[in-house]
Amino acid sequence: MGGAGSAGDPFGAGGFQGFGDLFDAFFGAGTGAGTRRGRPPAGSDLRYDLRLTFAEAISGADKEIEFSAMAGCDTCAGSGAEPGTTPVTCPQCSGTGEVRQVRSTMLGQMVNVTACGRCRGLGRIVESPCKTCRGDGRVERKRTLRVAVPAGIDEGHQIRLSGEGEAGPRGGPPGNLYVVTHVEPHPQLKRQETELFFELDVSITQASLGARVAVPTPDGEEWVEVRPGTQPGTEIRLRGKGVPH
Repeated sequence: MGGAGSAGDPFGAGGFQGFGDLFDAFFGAGTGAGTRRGRPPAGSDLRYDLRLTFAEAISGADKEIEFSAMAGCDTCAGSGAEPGTTPVTCPQCSGTGEVRQVRSTMLGQMVNVTACGRCRGLGRIVESPCKTCRGDGRVERKRTLRVAVPAGIDEGHQIRLSGEGEAGPRGGPPGNLYVVTHVEPHPQLKRQETELFFELDVSITQASLGARVAVPTPDGEEWVEVRPGTQPGTEIRLRGKGVPH
């Protein structure tokens, strides 16, 4: 039915940067640096490619998906520390997750703020790592979710499931799961946004004298009237038989 993987730049942490992050990259410090550091990072976003039949895309469906992802470790409750122990405050940064270096220049003193190398910006150190997750606070686990596919969804559409991505390391918030739809083509119907088209072949006699013929729709066959004298290229519209919107 599909598979899950990292969502990559469009959805992952590397896709967009906040203005504070860009300021830090150029000047070494930003007003928001202290609030971003000292806490676990968020987990990665995931992408799942879901295949749908033409009928499921038109009418909607309730689909069950299964995938593997990093989830919180049950042994240490996501802390990364061996049960009975707790992470300790980093002695190098005193729990701030950042290190400040002051240097003198012609313009005065400049303060360079960087993530603490000892605790990797978390502000805490795990002295006794959990043996199950090796201090990461996460383990790989198979997951099963139900996805409500709305009626009228089309090829390449995305369904966002907030908080259903990978768990963040050491108790960090989870990422999101993006379900990308892939719709199987219909053998007879062609879709253009919310309209469905069917090429109806009629004989010269039927076009000249008129006829009653069956045509396929998402709900099954419908009978339509071909009026006498119908010309090639004539469109016969069945209202309400297209794509819900």
